[in-house]
Amino acid sequence: VEHFDLLYPALNINSDVHKLYENPKLLDDILKELILNINQKKTISLGENKKNKDNKESIKFITLEKDVIKRVVSGRLIKIYEDEIQGYDKTTDNLIDIPTDQLARSCTFFLDLNTEIVAFTLGKYIGHKQFCEFLEMLLDEYVDDVSFKVSLYIDKDPLKEQMKRFKRISKVKVSLILPNPNEEEFNKLFAGSKDSVKEINAHQYNQEFLASRKGEGLKGETKFLNTLVDGISSGYGEMDVAGIDEANEEIKVSSSKNFPYKRSIRNTEKQSIPSVKELGGRYIQAIIAKFSG
Repeated sequence: VEHFDLLYPALNINSDVHKLYENPKLLDDILKELILNINQKKTISLGENKKNKDNKESIKFITLEKDVIKRVVSGRLIKIYEDEIQGYDKTTDNLIDIPTDQLARSCTFFLDLNTEIVAFTLGKYIGHKQFCEFLEMLLDEYVDDVSFKVSLYIDKDPLKEQMKRFKRISKVKVSLILPNPNEEEFNKLFAGSKDSVKEINAHQYNQEFLASRKGEGLKGETKFLNTLVDGISSGYGEMDVAGIDEANEEIKVSSSKNFPYKRSIRNTEKQSIPSVKELGGRYIQAIIAKFSG
C-alpha cells in the first residue's frame, strides 16, 4: 500500500510577541479570535504583491470544519490557477478544450489551536514551504493586527547524524523565530542575546557561521549548535548546513527539506479530512510527548 507523509508545523505569533511575554493571556485571546473568525469566504490573490502582479493564482480555504469549543479546524487549503490544458475525446478521436481558469491544487490539513500545531498532507505541486506561507497569509486575515509564522517540526536525530558525516563544515545558517510565550525556550535559544532581541523588538533572528577557507572547519558537535538544532526541531525556525563529505564532494543539508518530522498516511486517506483529522490529532499528541521531554 502506497503511503504519503503527514507533516507538522508549529503555529507561532510573529507580531508583538514581546507583549505576549509580558501578558501571556493575550495569546489565548488571539487564538480565541482566530477560531471564531476563520472561514472559507476569503480569497487571497497572489498577484496583489507588486513583485508578482502578473500572478493570476489565488488561495483560499474550502470544506472547513471547525469546533469552537475544542478549538480545532480541519479542511483544505487550495491554490486556484490557470493553465493551458486539453482533453481527449474518445468518441471523436480528437482533442477538446477544457476550462482552464478554475483549476486547483489542494492540501488537506488539521489545525489544533490548543497545542498550536498543524498537521497536513502535501498536495501535488504545493510543497511544504508554499503550504506554510499560504497558511500564514490566510490566517493573518482573521485576526486584526496579528501575523502568524508557521515552521515545520524537524526530526533532529537524523539531522544530527547527517552533520556528523560531514568531513568539513564550511557554513551553518540558522533562522530562529521567537516561540509563543515560553520563557524557558526563549532563554535557551537566545541566552546570549535575549535582552537585545527584546530591546529592538525583533521577531526573527538570523545567524550565519562561516569557517575560514582553510583549516578544520566549523565544529558540528558543540553545546551551542545542539541548542540551535533543538530549537529549530521544535518548530522555531530552520537550518542549512554546507560543507564536504568524505569523498570531498560538496554537500548541502536543509532541515526543512531533508529532515521534516513526518508520519505516514495511506494514499487512499491523504485527501480525507476525517482521516487527516484523526491521524493528525493522534500524532500531535506524540509530538507533544517527544518534544517536551
